[in-house]
Amino acid sequence: RFIYLDTVELPVAASNWRFIFSGSFGGGGGAGRTQAITNVYNPGSTLTYLEATLNNTTDQNSSPDYTTIPTPFYCKLPDQQYNQGAVDGNGDSLAYQLVTGKAGNQGSPLLSDILPYNADLSGALPLETDSGAFYFNEFNGQLTFTPNHAQNSLVVCQVNEYRNGVLVGTSQREMTFIVSPDC
Repeated sequence: RFIYLDTVELPVAASNWRFIFSGSFGGGGGAGRTQAITNVYNPGSTLTYLEATLNNTTDQNSSPDYTTIPTPFYCKLPDQQYNQGAVDGNGDSLAYQLVTGKAGNQGSPLLSDILPYNADLSGALPLETDSGAFYFNEFNGQLTFTPNHAQNSLVVCQVNEYRNGVLVGTSQREMTFIVSPDC
């Protein structure tokens, strides 16, 4: 688990600030993915890429905090549940979406590549389940699914923050859902 935390004072107010982590720690180190991930092609050769945005034209803002672990463990077949547990200290309204994972590019922090998912999977449907056994609630971030076999699946959730109906920020969280064949 990596926690990225910083306080940034911006020189001007703007509606389109972008903050990018492209997998590089500097000095040659990087936040790579494990080859054990099963829902995307060749994950071990990629670096994590995460993006946050900020609209500070109306007020100050901060990203939500997450109260759940980013690597949940599950059993095959029984119905499973997961919730981000996102909490916003500013009282902003939160909306959730599952997004496509990206690969960071150490050569340029502003470049990324879309990760290729295995057949029938995508950022919006990242887990292998029986037909109709996957539901994601965009209003509260609740994920309900019934995995049909063992897997280590990359799941990327984006949390969108709204204040008085205006989008004031987004942040992404990358997780690996581990489904065991035996529990």
